[in-house]
Amino acid sequence: MSNPQLEDFIKKRLSEGANEQVIRKALGNKGWSPAEINEAMLRVKVPKRPNARKQSLNIKPKRKSCFLGKREILIAVIAVAALGIALVFFVFFSPEPEFSDAASEPPASPGQVRVDNTEEHEKPQELNTEEPTAEPKKITECRDSLACLAQQARECNSARAVFSGEAVFSGLQLTQKILYETREESEECLLYIELLDSSVELAHEYPEEDVSMLKEEAEELEQDIKEYRGMSLLCRISGKENDVSSMLEQIEGLWLRKEGYFFFLPEILEPESCEGDLFFYSY
Repeated sequence: MSNPQLEDFIKKRLSEGANEQVIRKALGNKGWSPAEINEAMLRVKVPKRPNARKQSLNIKPKRKSCFLGKREILIAVIAVAALGIALVFFVFFSPEPEFSDAASEPPASPGQVRVDNTEEHEKPQELNTEEPTAEPKKITECRDSLACLAQQARECNSARAVFSGEAVFSGLQLTQKILYETREESEECLLYIELLDSSVELAHEYPEEDVSMLKEEAEELEQDIKEYRGMSLLCRISGKENDVSSMLEQIEGLWLRKEGYFFFLPEILEPESCEGDLFFYSY
């Protein structure tokens, strides 16, 4: 039989958080019979609380995914490898830093003048790789004038002249082409002489019986003088300023007398002040 008063009491206690055993005990103490309490409980439909211990035993722990751990490890390995590659590239391929003493010095206080101690050799300097070219010296062309050459030699000026001289001996005519040059070198006056060319021919017309013999002598002489073509002589003249000019004047005197001055060079020039092979060209 329904008892609304009893059911209301049970509902109130349940809403306050009391469990079924507590409610049964309280009703029993008030004089309610077990049958009345069971019927009221069934009408109220008291929800049974699950056993907390049993529920805790049935909870299955979640299994941690091993896949996520491997992925994190893989990402970490890739990051470390990338960092190592970047560090190697920076060490071997980055330009060397330029260190300046100014960075380690404290800032100057107001009114203080900072002195720049940077050495000059630290600043880039442009190197001049072009070799200096000496200005060409002016050479006076005296052509065939020994007087011109002697005048230039008095001041050791650079000058040159070419002469063609003739000498006749034993019925043969020897023609010579000679180069003379004067110049200054190491504060000395130099005289350079070179035999450019020479030739031999009959000086006059001779009887038939003498021509054949003279031709043989001319041919032999022609073969001999070929060896002297291109020979030269360089004389360093020290002492008086007019040594070179006086020497040329002597040569000019021989030239004017048509004596074949080339044969008299050993008597005019001093062998100890000259070098070359032209001294041996004599007959």
